[in-house]
Amino acid sequence: MERTFLTVDETAKLLGFSKSYLYQLLHKRLLPHYKLNRGKVLFDADEIEAVVRRGKVATVDELQAKADSVLIARGRK
Repeated sequence: MERTFLTVDETAKLLGFSKSYLYQLLHKRLLPHYKLNRGKVLFDADEIEAVVRRGKVATVDELQAKADSVLIARGRK
């Protein structure tokens, strides 16, 4: 597996954030990152994608399907 590392500029552009907001997220340790000598920061593209995907908000249909499956599993539907 080939790793793709992104700079602060590239990551900010990818996420649609300003660089200052991205640095705030780094300071709060909300984004995984790598710090190199002399303070250069890099991001693993796959890790950033995983963070974004964890924040998914389910649709009404997805929530209903999940509720239905729970009720079926409990024998209530």
